[in-house]
Amino acid sequence: MKRFVCLLVFLVAGAAWAQKPPAELKQLNSFAGKWSCKGTVYAGDWGPEHAIVFTIDSHWSLGGQWLSTNYDETKTAKSPHPLKGLGLWGYDTDLKKFVSGWVDNNGTYQTGQSDGWSGDTLTFTGPSHGGGMNGNARDIFTKKGAKQIDHLFELEMGGTWKKIESDSCKKM
Repeated sequence: MKRFVCLLVFLVAGAAWAQKPPAELKQLNSFAGKWSCKGTVYAGDWGPEHAIVFTIDSHWSLGGQWLSTNYDETKTAKSPHPLKGLGLWGYDTDLKKFVSGWVDNNGTYQTGQSDGWSGDTLTFTGPSHGGGMNGNARDIFTKKGAKQIDHLFELEMGGTWKKIESDSCKKM
C-alpha cells in the first residue's frame, strides 16, 4: 500500500509540474505531417554534387512541447550511404526564440535558434559538428504555399556562407 501511495503522490506531483506547450509553437504547425522531398547536395570536401530524394515525417511529441522529425534519404548510386536523421524543434520561453536540435547517422549534431517567421521564411542558425564540417550552420525554410516548403542548408566557411544542400518538399 505504501508503494501505491508513493506512486500516486509522484504521478500527481509530476502532473502539476507539466507545462502547457507555448502558444508560439502553433507557428510550426505547417511543418507537421509527411513530406516527399527532392534536392541537391552541392560539391565539396564531402564529395561530388548529386541529387537526393528523401522523406520527412514530422509530428508533435512529448506532450506537444516538441516537433519531432524523422529524415530518411533514399539510397541511390550517387548517394550510396543515405542520410538518416532526427530533429527536434521547440520554443524557449526565456530566450523568446525557437530552438532546434539535429543528430544523424554521419555523427553530426547541430543546434540552432530562430527569431521566428520573417514573411514566409524561417531561419535557424547555430553550431554544427561532425563529418569534418564544424562551424556555424544555417537552415532556411521558405513556405511556397500550404503544401510546399523549400529548404537551404549552408555552412559558414572562411567567413562566407557556402551552400551545402537545397531541396523542395511537398506534403503527401
